[in-house]
Amino acid sequence: MTVDKKLDQEKLRAQADAAARKRYRQHKRSRRPKRTIDRYKPIIRAVAAVLAFVALLAISRCSGAAEGHREAESAIRDKLAAETRLGAMEDERNAWETSATILAGDIEKLESDVASLTEALERWESKALEASGTIAAQKIEIESLKARIKQQSNNEVKSSTVSKASYDTSGVERWRALVQKYFGANTDAALSVMRKESGGNPRIQGPVLESGVRCAGLFQQHPDYWPKRIARAEKKYGRTFSHDIFDPEANIAASAVLSSGGTDWSHWSVKP
Repeated sequence: MTVDKKLDQEKLRAQADAAARKRYRQHKRSRRPKRTIDRYKPIIRAVAAVLAFVALLAISRCSGAAEGHREAESAIRDKLAAETRLGAMEDERNAWETSATILAGDIEKLESDVASLTEALERWESKALEASGTIAAQKIEIESLKARIKQQSNNEVKSSTVSKASYDTSGVERWRALVQKYFGANTDAALSVMRKESGGNPRIQGPVLESGVRCAGLFQQHPDYWPKRIARAEKKYGRTFSHDIFDPEANIAASAVLSSGGTDWSHWSVKP
């Protein structure tokens, strides 16, 4: 007998033994009576399955409720945070609007100030042009004044070279103190002209002129020019004088101004 045949036979015997043992177990099980509990096992398994399903469903619902509660709390917190941010943004917007309003007012004020400064600048430019013209005129007047001062100095030098003894002041010495008050160093020359014009008589009048008037007073002032001459004297000495042409001090003061302090006697026909 070959090895393969032996193996086949052993395999067949083993299968037959297994089948016999199976039949025996089935026969033995069929003869054993069933217990009461075994009859309820399917029901118990079904109830257990239902309870397990209910428990799982409850657990799921509880988990869902807890999760929903957490989500609701998170949503409330997010809402409060959003409202807080919105309030802050609203406050910031109000602050910016207030700042914008203030800035707009400042801009209007600055525009008004710029307009005022522009007008002031235009006025100052106009005044500067006027002042430049005035300055030019004043320069011309200053040059003229310098020439007059130089001429006056020359006249003073000339007059200083003439001795006092050459002036005849007889009959008018009583007016020396008043004349010296306005003529200073040229008092003798002024007294000499006074002696020739009026002889020291403050009420004297000269001959009738072609215009029908008569010169009057110590220095024989012309009535037509008298108002302007006494006004010049008041301006020069900073005081008021009598406007009476026969008033001695007023006549002397006006004559002092007209003769530049006794250095220019060109307005008189007589000389010292």
